[in-house]
Amino acid sequence: MKRLGLLLAAGLFLVAHSARAELAVDKGKVFMGPEGIKLEVVPVKQPGKPQKVLIRFSGVAAPFEGKVLMHEVSEYDGKADITTRYKGKGWNSLVARSGWMAAKGYTLYFPGSPTGYKGVSVAYDDAATKALNSEDVARNYELLQKAGELAAIAEFSRKDHEAESDKSYADAVKYMNEQCATAIPARIEWKTVGDDLILKDNLSISGYCEAVLDGVRGVCRDDIGKKAVKDSIKSISCGFGKAADVGWDKKTGALNYTTAKDASNQSDFVKKTLEKKL
Repeated sequence: MKRLGLLLAAGLFLVAHSARAELAVDKGKVFMGPEGIKLEVVPVKQPGKPQKVLIRFSGVAAPFEGKVLMHEVSEYDGKADITTRYKGKGWNSLVARSGWMAAKGYTLYFPGSPTGYKGVSVAYDDAATKALNSEDVARNYELLQKAGELAAIAEFSRKDHEAESDKSYADAVKYMNEQCATAIPARIEWKTVGDDLILKDNLSISGYCEAVLDGVRGVCRDDIGKKAVKDSIKSISCGFGKAADVGWDKKTGALNYTTAKDASNQSDFVKKTLEKKL
């Protein structure tokens, strides 16, 4: 009977031990936001290495909802950026800033946020922090990692990136056509865009290509300009090259714009060039 009791105790110890996370963590903090948003931020124990934290997201949109993501902490001038990997690029999930004559404020950023690039304000919650189980967050992270769910969030998908950029660009094209009273089709020439421009240089491809649309809108500020655009431009394409260039085929009405990584004042450049050519 005594031996059976010892075996049961040993079994319970092994179960409890196997349930513990392999990742060593410290006591974390909880931040709360509107509409049930909750962030459980748990520091990872890595002596002598750059600071990292796990963040478990609740009350946010997919793909971050319910996930626990590893983040790097970058502190400077009393500020902090807490960054994870999303679609192959760095993503600042949580930032800490100090306002003028104000305490430190925290802003959350997540894909699909209704506030867009403005972020969502979150605040430290003492009661939720006291109830936080850091070990549970670490176990959750390890299970998601083993299931491959975290890799799917972090990895770069060229196809998805192009689709998202094309959608954003389509909105800008629609706005240009509304302002110019036209129906000009426009597209990004993706074959000219290397992965390095997206991942290494961290460029917004649609943002760069919106310069040609802004330039066309600039020409459309009066009736004479609107007529010139309507009569002369039948299509727009935008690609990347070594230097910015505005090519216009008078016969077909094709406006082929080449942008470049280091190009500046592009909208102005397009507008002035078109005013001379049209």
